[in-house]
Amino acid sequence: YGVFAAGSRSKFMTFDVDIANNESLAKWTTMRLVNVLMDDFNISADDIHVSFSGNKGYHVDLFFDETIAVATLKEFHSKVLSIFGKIEGGDIEFRPTWQQGVKLPLGIHQKTGNRAWYCDTVKLEPIEDFTHITTIQPMEADEFLLLNESVEVVEVVEEEKAEQFVEVATDID
Repeated sequence: YGVFAAGSRSKFMTFDVDIANNESLAKWTTMRLVNVLMDDFNISADDIHVSFSGNKGYHVDLFFDETIAVATLKEFHSKVLSIFGKIEGGDIEFRPTWQQGVKLPLGIHQKTGNRAWYCDTVKLEPIEDFTHITTIQPMEADEFLLLNESVEVVEVVEEEKAEQFVEVATDID
């Protein structure tokens, strides 16, 4: 089972970490994503919910007490990825949209037969307890919107472009 965004608004967003054939890289990418959300966006670990996708990665969810425009959530996703940088061999996709849903946690992946357990946010160890979902509290949408507005994004500059900039700058002197 999955869920889609209701038109142009949603009460949650998912960072869909997809890293094919490399479980270690999928874990590392997810842990780094959690750290970016906490360190660069001041989101509490209590508001970040990770689950195993059942196949090639993890879902990192933020739940809200009120609906937020999907366009705003996509903008936030872009800000996070601009700080995170490029991922070799994988991707962190935005979910949900009205066209692309996200598989619900605790379900069983149709192809692999793996259960999509929630995980702790430190070691990504599965929390094999169906009642864990009852402990999840949504974050305040207003608080999230303030965090999103207050973050100034600095684009990640590729090393090659940075070197070209230095060469041009020294030629001017």
